[in-house]
Amino acid sequence: MMFKIGSEWWTWIDYNRFQELIQEYEDSGGSKTFSAKDYMARTPHWALFGANERGFDPKDTRHQRKNKSKAISGC
Repeated sequence: MMFKIGSEWWTWIDYNRFQELIQEYEDSGGSKTFSAKDYMARTPHWALFGANERGFDPKDTRHQRKNKSKAISGC
């Protein structure tokens, strides 16, 4: 899901709102529908392209491996 409204990106999901909408859908027997625009959330500034945080939430601690050549994917 990617939406740009004006000059802002809204690419995140408001999970609480999504759960509310699912409940309303189920309670209505499927007659009350919704779309992605009903539960979209504004993209945080740190997740935007070019941000200094490079997509990492500043509240989280980032751990970097010393040996970057070690394959850990299991493939």
